[in-house]
Amino acid sequence: MQLAEEAGYSRAYGPFMQRPPRTFTQGAFGPSAPILPVPVDEPPPGGSLPDPRRFQYPVSFNLPTPPGQDGFRLASFSTLDSLSRLHSITRVCIERRKAAICGLDWDIVPTREASKAYQGSHSALKDFGERRAEAVKFFARPDPNYDDFSSFLSAILEQMFVYDALSILLKPKRGRGLGRGILGSELDCIEQVDGASIRPLLSLSGGRPRPPAPAWQQFLQGVPRSDIGAMWDHRDIEEAGLRGYEGPAFSTDQMMYRLMVPRVNSPYGMSCVEMGLIVIMTGLRKQAYQLEYYLTKVPFRPFLSALVTLTSRLRRFANFSRH
Repeated sequence: MQLAEEAGYSRAYGPFMQRPPRTFTQGAFGPSAPILPVPVDEPPPGGSLPDPRRFQYPVSFNLPTPPGQDGFRLASFSTLDSLSRLHSITRVCIERRKAAICGLDWDIVPTREASKAYQGSHSALKDFGERRAEAVKFFARPDPNYDDFSSFLSAILEQMFVYDALSILLKPKRGRGLGRGILGSELDCIEQVDGASIRPLLSLSGGRPRPPAPAWQQFLQGVPRSDIGAMWDHRDIEEAGLRGYEGPAFSTDQMMYRLMVPRVNSPYGMSCVEMGLIVIMTGLRKQAYQLEYYLTKVPFRPFLSALVTLTSRLRRFANFSRH
């Protein structure tokens, strides 16, 4: 109590939580009262105690460091990409999963609540049918860099399986306020960005910085080249005092960054390749050993001649069995 009142940190950061003796110290062999904390943050406006941080992030985390090389991942993005292409079993698994997902049929249907509201209303069903047709046409080729939805989805799955860093820009139509995009909006297309070039930033609490602060930076040639913010929501607009806000709904400096395995103690996800890192590296060493064995230990030409002889004998045996 003396430390809190006379020489403690309460002068700079306000009062701490009470430590009632009955709770901690009254009785033999008790746990003792918790020590006074040493805050690193100031209390928020209107508060007396500083908020806890989401996790203990590295000091000066937001200083320039290439994405994936800041200590949160088991391997860099370039290493994950190389392993996914070099290890044949991993690549086959990824392609099989992509083929299974891309082979599914898709459609745009009303929710359960909308289906109940549309019952008995021909005008509502007609309106939904028109909007559905427009939406299906849009998603048949949402990104002009891909020929169809299947190839667009395949690229998305590649980003998720290898990096777990899906980055999508919602690009507006040129000439704002014209409502020439899908369903009368300003949305022109959806464009993917390589997640390996995107580095998340952290706020003081260790979370994602909210607009208007940048939430991500794109690194090209090892240097941050652009700031990218999260999509504005109603809370951001109200807190910024922008009531009656009529700005663009979509902007190229706003992005959606989605993770398959979100974690509280890391701004990155954890991809399937990163999960199987030890197995993949072991498999690569085994494949290299087998390749080295057949190239050095076994003479190459005799091996080929033996293979040709075996093939001819199998053909003869097949003809004999047929007769």
